[in-house]
Amino acid sequence: MVFCVTAISIYVLPYNADLSSLLLCGLLLPFTGPVCNLAWLFAGVVLKRFFGKYHKTINILMGLLLLFCAASILDIL
Repeated sequence: MVFCVTAISIYVLPYNADLSSLLLCGLLLPFTGPVCNLAWLFAGVVLKRFFGKYHKTINILMGLLLLFCAASILDIL
């Protein structure tokens, strides 16, 4: 319920306050949450397999990216 109120007040009302837009948004929002959660779940399953297979390579790559981010924050590069 909080998600629906937040989404409507931030994304719908500033641009369109018609009753039809509010009803459409109110009907679609309860279905988008579970669909997005399922997409996140399936992506997690795929990524878990991928990370398990290439564990060492991914850790090295993520470490290098972390060093790159730290260097760019400190303006070294």
